[in-house]
Amino acid sequence: MLTPNRDDEGDLLVGYRRMAEFATSEGYPVSTSTLQKRDSPAIGTGPEIVGYFGQLPATDKGKMRAWLRANLRFDRPVTKRQKAPAA
Repeated sequence: MLTPNRDDEGDLLVGYRRMAEFATSEGYPVSTSTLQKRDSPAIGTGPEIVGYFGQLPATDKGKMRAWLRANLRFDRPVTKRQKAPAA
C-alpha cells in the first residue's frame, strides 16, 4: 500500500462532498453518493475514516489518495451477461 506524504496527514477532508471534490480535483471521477455507498457498514470498502465531526465522516488527503489508487484496475471488467440468441 502506498504511504501518504507527510504534508497530507494533517489535511482533513470532512464530509463526503469534500472527499468527492478532492477526488475529482485529483482526476478520479467519484461522486458523493458513491462514497456514501462504499463507506456504509454493509459494504465497507470506502476510504479509511479517521473520525467524525458531528455526523460528518473525516479522512485525510493521504488516506484518500491511497484509497483512490488502490481502486485502479489494469483491465476492463468483463460482463457476465450473455447475449440472447438471435431469433
